[in-house]
Amino acid sequence: MVVGAKDMVVKAAMVVGAKDMVVKAAMVVKAKDMVVKAAMVVGAKDMVVKAAMVVKAKDMVVKVAMVVKAKDMVVKANMVVGAKDMVVKAAMVVGAKDMVVKVAMVVGAKDMVVKAAMVVGAKDMVVKAAMVVGAKDMVVKAAMVVGAKDMVVKVAMALEAKDLVVKVAMVVGAKDMVVKAAMVVGAEDMVVKMAMVVGAKDMVVKVAMVVGAKDMVVKVAMALEAKDMVVKVAMVVGAKDMVVKAAMVVGAKDMVVKAAMVVGAKDMVVKAAMVVGAKDMVVKAAMVVGAKAAMVVGAKDMVVKAAMVVGAKDMVVKAAMVVGAKDMVVKVAVALEAKDMVVKAAMVVGAKDMVVKAAIVVGVKDMVAVEDTDNKTRLGN
Repeated sequence: MVVGAKDMVVKAAMVVGAKDMVVKAAMVVKAKDMVVKAAMVVGAKDMVVKAAMVVKAKDMVVKVAMVVKAKDMVVKANMVVGAKDMVVKAAMVVGAKDMVVKVAMVVGAKDMVVKAAMVVGAKDMVVKAAMVVGAKDMVVKAAMVVGAKDMVVKVAMALEAKDLVVKVAMVVGAKDMVVKAAMVVGAEDMVVKMAMVVGAKDMVVKVAMVVGAKDMVVKVAMALEAKDMVVKVAMVVGAKDMVVKAAMVVGAKDMVVKAAMVVGAKDMVVKAAMVVGAKDMVVKAAMVVGAKAAMVVGAKDMVVKAAMVVGAKDMVVKAAMVVGAKDMVVKVAVALEAKDMVVKAAMVVGAKDMVVKAAIVVGVKDMVAVEDTDNKTRLGN
């Protein structure tokens, strides 16, 4: 305690039972450097915390942390106002990374987590820290640290963190995280934002397989280059109604035909035909069993082309009932096997003049004899 005698304290500490002298000595101005030397004396590490409470001694903690078995001192020292910056330095000391989480629980220390994440092997700290209220923004910064992207999913499970997925997606190579995150209830809306991120559209199909996410496809379809997703999604049970909505999206009409080939989606074709410019789809769709869309106004020229498709001739009669379609009957009559259509069509008011024109077509004259009894005109008599 006599000025100039401080080096005596260390020597004295080596004397069994004198270690408590170090703290008292630390209180003596200029003696704080003694603490580190004393810490090297087995069993004196607990002195460091007490010393840290002595103003100006906080920088001792880091030096002491380098002394094996002293890492637990860092947390206690952290509770001493103004010592939180010590944790990062200590984290650089092998084996001290678990200290960071404990410290994060100390109000105002969350920014420490990111710095610590830069220390190899500390990335798992980020998730635990994210659970600490107000630390979720740390995840994005940490994601920029190579190898930390898998943290995002775990964090998404932590309530209120789902908006982090989009920010992280901007980090190259993290797009596969979105699917896992989508499985976390309430995160499906993230997929749409993600789709806007170049190269992430293939995620939509995987997400569609997650129950309740099919409506995402339409929103995504509005994102250019994503229309091919609709067909893949249509293969997912219950998503066929998506095709029509998607068809309304400019450039997606060719999707309807492919989708029609998917069992149970054929009824979509008619609705799609109502979408301007989609009527040419009907013929291709007609090749798919049961795709009678001729009843849609403006599609009558489709009927002839469709009639040439085996099994579609019955479409003509129904189409004839659609005002303005009767001239289709003659064209169809030219198509072999369709002659029986003419009689049925004649029954449609205003279509009887079609019969004569049809009679001129070789092989149809026997149809006229059956129906033209009023005029007593017999072709062939």
